[in-house]
Amino acid sequence: MLKKFLKSLTQKGQVLVFYGLMIPTLFMFVGAAADFGWLYLNQSRLQNAADAAANAGEINLFTWTINLFRNTGTPLLFQTTKKSFWS
Repeated sequence: MLKKFLKSLTQKGQVLVFYGLMIPTLFMFVGAAADFGWLYLNQSRLQNAADAAANAGEINLFTWTINLFRNTGTPLLFQTTKKSFWS
């Protein structure tokens, strides 16, 4: 029993060293997780903005084309500026 008590006196401080090494490591991993979460959030926001801009451009181009053909009076399906091959 005395040997066990003396052995425990020589091993004091191991938990302190363990926690001293593990707490900064834990904070590092928590910080990395927060940074990668922020990166993913901003990437998805930028992708949504790019998709919205592409959709707005597509709608604008479509309405511009429809208005152009309405103003010229030519049907949309039969737009030809060239003569046929046989004429």
